[in-house]
Amino acid sequence: MEKMKKILASSMLAAVALTFAACGSDDKSDATAASAAPLGYSEPTATLCAPAAGTSMTFTALGFPGTDDQKQFAQATASVNINGTTCATGYYKLISTGDKIGSETFGAIKDRSGAVMKQTDGSDYVCHNGSGPDHSTIIKKDGGLFLVSQMECDNGGVYVAKLNQNTTTGALSVDTNSAMHWANFSNDFGTYVGCAGVKTTWETHLGSEEYEPDMGLVSTTTGKSSHSSNDEILVSIAQYNRLAGTAWTDANN
Repeated sequence: MEKMKKILASSMLAAVALTFAACGSDDKSDATAASAAPLGYSEPTATLCAPAAGTSMTFTALGFPGTDDQKQFAQATASVNINGTTCATGYYKLISTGDKIGSETFGAIKDRSGAVMKQTDGSDYVCHNGSGPDHSTIIKKDGGLFLVSQMECDNGGVYVAKLNQNTTTGALSVDTNSAMHWANFSNDFGTYVGCAGVKTTWETHLGSEEYEPDMGLVSTTTGKSSHSSNDEILVSIAQYNRLAGTAWTDANN
């Protein structure tokens, strides 16, 4: 058990950073901007190491971002000391939006019936945009590891994929032989703009939404609000729930 804890800690430091994206643009306009890398694509930037068992972990300090260039980019420490062993930190990709596992497409945004929603051009709505999978949690359940990823698009979405772990190096990979699941939130009217998240002490995923629509801005006469971004979220919610005859239903609904 102690060995597996050690391997998991080392692996997570080097491999878990799928998408470090700040909360940003959430509309559909650039949802097809980036072509997804093939499943299994890997670009390691650090070598996994196997520190001794223990509880000590100290990250190498970062300098103050004093230049304009440093202020524009996310920075991360280059190494961490685990129980007296210095390990380089980095990341590699486990999965990208658009990758398929079985019948599911990672990042595809669905409506309450489970049907993939469509763009105005008729293409599938896949959350490729500037934020995409904005937070991912690795949880342990029934002796296995699972990746829970939430999407930051107007209509949110959550996918759960099983992970494999190399017992020698601790390296993680998506189990393509196990089904990937889309979490159905239809009983709660769906999710939208999934942003920050955290793993709880109960080994569960806790996610958040942002940019909630301000219903106080909505006109009781027209059903529209004075802010287009507010209306955009309401349109998405109406489309997800297949609401007909509302002020937010458009021709594509």
